[in-house]
Order: sequence, then structure tokens, then C-alpha cells
Amino acid sequence: IAFAPDAQRFYDVRGTLCNVWEPDALIRSDDSNREDLSTHDTLYSVPVVSSDDNGRIRVSALVCGDRDAYYCAGKDDGSVGIYDMETAQPLRKLYGHSTTVSIVEIAWSRWQKYIASVDDCGRIVAKRLEKPAPQSADKKWKVFGLLDIRLGTTITQLLFSHSEEFLLVCSASLDRVWSTKTKQK
Repeated sequence: IAFAPDAQRFYDVRGTLCNVWEPDALIRSDDSNREDLSTHDTLYSVPVVSSDDNGRIRVSALVCGDRDAYYCAGKDDGSVGIYDMETAQPLRKLYGHSTTVSIVEIAWSRWQKYIASVDDCGRIVAKRLEKPAPQSADKKWKVFGLLDIRLGTTITQLLFSHSEEFLLVCSASLDRVWSTKTKQK
């Protein structure tokens, strides 16, 4: 799942299919009558005009865990949080960038040990996560600092290595690899 840079649609890639979702396409007008639609028209959304609630904080980046029932979302207020996949309830705010920036890219390592995000000002923040123990009374994820850097360029991709040992940071003009162990380039 990936959001468009303008956060107006998201892309859902499964196997050889790619679905493009637009928020207005997911809302069907109350006055549209299903009986008026031909069989071909039912494959497509009925265009509707909806009012935009500018007061809501929008999700601008999203990443899902491979093996667990969690996902992380970056928002246009600079916050990054973790959510329960089944209920969509927030488990906790993991960390935040500045409140005046929007998260544009987010990556989560394979075993959910590390998370990294970049905002629209080019600041990269990476954290080490610790899941709560199943038998523990405290069900909060623990968050530890890893990286907080600015590379002076627009970051286009963040990617953790399969072993979770490295974080690849890509832009149009440079690619850098950071060690999650030594925190060095």
C-alpha cells in the first residue's frame, strides 16, 4: 500500500493487480439509486461531491507489518503511530517530527524492530521498537532513538535490509546506507 504524493489516493498492489483508491470513490451518494445503474456501471464508482473536513489530520504514509496484526501510519501533522490491524484502534503514538510537516515516506523492518520516516522537509527519523511481551501487564510498545538526520535533499524511498542491519535512504541525487547497529553511514 502506498499513498500518492498529494495524499489524494492510495495504491493497493496485490500480486499482478493494482487498485487505485480515491476517497470520494469510496463514498456513494445517498440519492443514487442502485436500480438505475446498468450492470456495466456497477463496476465503477458513482462520482459524488463531498465536503472536505480540513480540520481532520490526514494519513499521508502507511506501512503494514508482514507477520503481525499491526500497521503504522504517518500523518500530515508530523506524527507516526502504531495501530491494531483488526480494530484500527491506535496503540500509541511512536514519535513525531515537527507539527508543521507531513510524513511523506515510512518504512518498517521485516521483524518490526525498526521504523523510519521522512517528512516533506527532508528530515529522517528512525527508531528501534520493542514489542510488548505477551504476558506483560504493560501492553505499550517501547521506542528508542536510532537516527535523526537531514541530508539536504528530497528523500524518495526508505528501505530496511532483510536482516534489519541496514537502512537504505534514496533520493534523486544520492543513495546512502546506514547501519542500525553502529548508526554510521
